[in-house]
Amino acid sequence: GILEVSTDGGTIWTQSTGADLLTDPYDGPISAGFGNPLANLNAWCGNNPQPYLDSVVDISAYAGQSAMFRFRLGTDNSVSRPGWDIDDVTVQSCQPGFSTLLGPDQNQTTLPSTGVDYVFTLLNLGQADSYDLTVSGNAWPTTIAGSSNINVGAASSMTVTVHVETPAVIPDNLDVSDTFTLSAVSTGDPSQSLQATGTTRSLVAPGMQLAPPSLSKNGIPGGTVDYSYTITNTGNYTDTFGLNVAGNSWSATVPPNLAIGPGQADTATVQVTIPLFPAGEAAIFSDTFTLTATSGLDSSISEQASGTTSASFQLLYLPLIRR
Repeated sequence: GILEVSTDGGTIWTQSTGADLLTDPYDGPISAGFGNPLANLNAWCGNNPQPYLDSVVDISAYAGQSAMFRFRLGTDNSVSRPGWDIDDVTVQSCQPGFSTLLGPDQNQTTLPSTGVDYVFTLLNLGQADSYDLTVSGNAWPTTIAGSSNINVGAASSMTVTVHVETPAVIPDNLDVSDTFTLSAVSTGDPSQSLQATGTTRSLVAPGMQLAPPSLSKNGIPGGTVDYSYTITNTGNYTDTFGLNVAGNSWSATVPPNLAIGPGQADTATVQVTIPLFPAGEAAIFSDTFTLTATSGLDSSISEQASGTTSASFQLLYLPLIRR
């Protein structure tokens, strides 16, 4: 006797053989003589009656398909023997084995408005199984790459990638985090629920340099003098630096702010207007201003530079002509 399976409604039948017979392998090939239609096929056979046996057959290769099974008895034209009795035929799912998620409790640090990937490994130590994947507990956009239901073969593993998008808005404290939980639930045994976590930290590190530290220039009353300072963003995120001048008596103006990308620099120009002086005052006057540049991301990050302007008077002589 042999076991056969068909997946096309009974048109073609294929014998179950080899490793699929888990507990009761075939006894050997049927003799080629005496006209047995199963001649030369491996089969369960024997000359003497034997007690019932539990024959367990692995049919996982047909998962997801409509399959028909039949037990086929082949006899020859020689000696008569008792027939083949079959009882208690059951199709059932094997108990899934233990599974685990490798790489739990991962932590990564990144910048706002960027994406980061977490890679977990789902290890199935038992029979082939499928798993439903979900993420929960997250406030930031978090998605599972690919399908949310994966098939993992017996004693096999698959990787699961979770993608996190950090928000573009910078919080006041510049340092926030979000944690997601990845769950994998066995469809063969829903009591097996595996979990792993990923924590993403969005961190901004502001920094700046202001140069040169001081400048000095001369000008004439009623004229203007320009001072140029270089602001370099040494931080890791685009920053808007606030600018102001103080300590001056003469009029001094500067743009209110400059937006500068990480690792880039820009010029802040301070324009000083020298006043007109009443007659009889001293020939040279001077005035000093202080330029302050402050990070818009962190007000504790601030640098200063100074500029001193001297007013020079030009004396004009008119020739006196007498007649």
